[in-house]
Amino acid sequence: MLNSTIKENSNIKKENELYIVKRETLKVKLMNKNIKLILQILEDSESFSYFKEFYLDSLENLKIIMSLLNHNCLRIRIKALCVLYYFFSDIDSRNGKITNVLLMNKQNFEKYFDKFLNDPDVDSEMLEKANFILYQLERLQNNI
Repeated sequence: MLNSTIKENSNIKKENELYIVKRETLKVKLMNKNIKLILQILEDSESFSYFKEFYLDSLENLKIIMSLLNHNCLRIRIKALCVLYYFFSDIDSRNGKITNVLLMNKQNFEKYFDKFLNDPDVDSEMLEKANFILYQLERLQNNI
């Protein structure tokens, strides 16, 4: 009787662990698809100006993208970097709240990109975007 109870508890624990793994995998897939959709909209020149006002001028969206830079999935980090790149493109037209948050996190970005730039899985296009972001941060700070 005791052995069967232990075995049942063990099976329940395994099922719970499997559920958690499946749920986390699904969350990663959904995040990946959402970021991919955002990038497709940003890269579409016809919708860019509207989406720029709607998405890129939002402090909340910037915070979400910045948090995704630390995700454990490399693909999500790379796509978050691509979206972040758009926050830095045309930086002079961003509202003051956005530029303040970007500047306040300058050191965090520098530390992050120091590790990112040395990652062998990061391709040259991502390196260019990271360097562009670092350049824009310097330029932004020098204009204060």
